[in-house]
Amino acid sequence: MDDPWPESEDGLTTGEDGWFVVLAGIEWGPLDVSVEYRAGAPADVAPGWETVSQRSFYIPNAVFEILTTSLDVVHTVSIPSVGWHVVRVHVRGRDSRLAKNHQPGGMEEHLLQIWPADSKQPASLLVGPDHYGQAFLN
Repeated sequence: MDDPWPESEDGLTTGEDGWFVVLAGIEWGPLDVSVEYRAGAPADVAPGWETVSQRSFYIPNAVFEILTTSLDVVHTVSIPSVGWHVVRVHVRGRDSRLAKNHQPGGMEEHLLQIWPADSKQPASLLVGPDHYGQAFLN
């Protein structure tokens, strides 16, 4: 069977209009992910992250769900608006393949910054990719 996910354009995410996936380095288990909902785009890229990418996605209702790879809902985040949004995904420590605060020597952690957009915007790689992400790029 073919992989139903689109190829990654940035080595960090993949997805379609109504969903996106962050390609984590860990194979399974807990992972720290911070989520910030903002009124608009941050002025600058936050320093200290190895890979930073952003992409658009469409939210049809005021709920953003974070799921596991087995599609179990881990967190439900209520947001104040529907429609097109941009997510800026930050990652560091992905090459360790271990989650920070959950495994000895783990360094992987993520930050998602989300804000409303007037329309769909092209995906863009702002920092990186890290070594792990290079494996997803042709």
